[in-house]
Amino acid sequence: MVERNRRYIKKLFQSCLFLCEKNWAQSNMEDLVKFMGRTCDADIKSVLAEDSITYLSSTSVSDIIKVLSNFFEQKTLTQLREENFTLLADESTDQSNRTQLSVFARWITPHGPREDYLGLIHEERTTSEALMEAIERFLMGKMIPFQNVRFVGLDGCNTMSGCNKGLQRRIRNVSPLCIYINCRNHRLALCFVHLLKNNSILIDVDTLLLAIWKTFHFSPKKAAVFESFQEVYGQRPINMVKAATTRWLSHLHACVRFKARYETLLDTMDSLIESTHEPEMRGIRSSMTRKQNVAMILVLTDVLKPINYLSLYLQEDCGVVSELPTRVKQCRDDLEAIIQQYRQGNYEGLEFSKCEDLFFIIDDRAMLARRNRSHAAEVTPAGFLEVHGIPLIYNLITEVEDAFYV
Repeated sequence: MVERNRRYIKKLFQSCLFLCEKNWAQSNMEDLVKFMGRTCDADIKSVLAEDSITYLSSTSVSDIIKVLSNFFEQKTLTQLREENFTLLADESTDQSNRTQLSVFARWITPHGPREDYLGLIHEERTTSEALMEAIERFLMGKMIPFQNVRFVGLDGCNTMSGCNKGLQRRIRNVSPLCIYINCRNHRLALCFVHLLKNNSILIDVDTLLLAIWKTFHFSPKKAAVFESFQEVYGQRPINMVKAATTRWLSHLHACVRFKARYETLLDTMDSLIESTHEPEMRGIRSSMTRKQNVAMILVLTDVLKPINYLSLYLQEDCGVVSELPTRVKQCRDDLEAIIQQYRQGNYEGLEFSKCEDLFFIIDDRAMLARRNRSHAAEVTPAGFLEVHGIPLIYNLITEVEDAFYV
């Protein structure tokens, strides 16, 4: 009986570990164990049939997960305490406005590089001094020698990267052999942030894309209206993507989906305006029918493709530092090639080739009186590129070169 119970408990831990590895909800634990008892395991079948205590309640499963977590954490920390390692940290704010610092460690094992998540640090202050104290307490609590830090990877904000009082300097004061590595993807993300500060059309586009995502993300009813219009057009229903300022790929996807579902989005907004009479819907539709905003989205769709290739390279685990200048140069060459096509009026292979079609849709849906009022300030694809599109790409090239010192 005792041996059977031990085997049963062992199988509970193995089943719980399986759930964790598959990212399944712990509520599936009871169904999984009962299924094993019915089909293939005599020990589990015997315990479930005879005993009233099966350890399948949510409390018991949570306790098993905690035991597994502590076991693997201690196993990892035992190895880490004996090794020199890279400390990776990034600060962010969650939806409840709590500041959190996530901490990772990366080091070399006989089987190759290994990276482990160590935990979250909750902090009310985000000064470099407060973050340094928090990291020291965190590592001390896990009995990890701070002097074993050989590299530190942080983002490029002043709090983290400051030469005199930044977090990287404070860490290097404690561990003199440590070398600071600035997150290159964060450098690339800041290029777009810098462009936003000086380009009003880009700000309007960023606001528009985010507003469209919020409209459908936070209202299932409005999302259902959008889905029904896609089905009417014979389109595969898709969801709009949140355009995060520091995520190039999200902006690219948001722009691509805006272009692909432009007329469907207009019909959806018209329907929502008629049914809800919400001023926000009128504002979104008005912004969607501004030719400058539409043209800028098409320009971004072209421009963000080479930028995204560079971003994906920087995220690769096998990225070679010596190849970075070559990759940056390739990105610059691709952007300059887009400029040449724009200037020659050759839009073949570019998303901007859809500009005339989208402008026609806008004119077709605009009231006659409005078209007459705006006739004097008519926006043309070529005129927009000369005044806004091409200068934007040149500014982006400058930002990328400055970020990587090419």
